Amino acid sequence: MDRLKSKVNVISLNEHWLDTKSINLLNQLDDFKIADYYARAEQCRGGSCIMINKNVSFKIREDLKFLNEPNYFEGSFVEIKQWNSIFLSIYRIPGDYGDTIFLDKFKILLDKWHVRQDLKTYLFQQIQI
Repeated sequence: MDRLKSKVNVISLNEHWLDTKSINLLNQLDDFKIADYYARAEQCRGGSCIMINKNVSFKIREDLKFLNEPNYFEGSFVEIKQWNSIFLSIYRIPGDYGDTIFLDKFKILLDKWHVRQDLKTYLFQQIQI
């Protein structure tokens, strides 16, 4: 396990089931801190989270948070300049509930990101359709 921990720098958790009051429970994981998260305020279901090794500097991509909407599009967005990379973690609930809303928001994300070909993009998703 120690050998694995030394090689892992980014963890993405989708459908973590933590609400805004309990999300900090994840900070108990040794060597990692919450970089960005989406948690529903009233309901402990769904959600997304990106955790980063405590030795890695990062920036939350606040410019992408406008896409978040409970149940339809729940995302976390982090840029790590030293790796010239962005990490996107996206969750949507299962079924045909809100398909159009999710796909419209996903297209906005892809269109916005198309202009940033200078960054490596890592997309972690749990999209249940």
